Amino acid sequence: MRAALPPGRVPVRLDTVERSDGFVGVPVPGLRVLATAVRAAFPAQLPYGGRFGQDPPVHVTVAMGADPGAAADIERRAAALLPITTEITALHAVALTSAGWQSLAVLPLLPGSAPRTP
Repeated sequence: MRAALPPGRVPVRLDTVERSDGFVGVPVPGLRVLATAVRAAFPAQLPYGGRFGQDPPVHVTVAMGADPGAAADIERRAAALLPITTEITALHAVALTSAGWQSLAVLPLLPGSAPRTP
């Protein structure tokens, strides 16, 4: 899997907001290739239990479970802060558990950095 990851920082641009029911997120299409490589390395681990397919789009979650009015307001407020251009220096593998999001591993992209488990 390490060979599939780029050596160094990955530039990304966050420029749109999506809302579905109480979910508000910002798509990150610039990380699609990286996410696909990580998912291919762990085929038994389906993102979101497979609810959105084997290779769902990468996103930053802004809100989950918000009521419709709050979700619309969050979407509007988040959109006003975009676009954001930044660089990714590590991938964080996380799992949504009954206790909330749990960090599983950090995969640094910078040369000489070793993966770590939190």
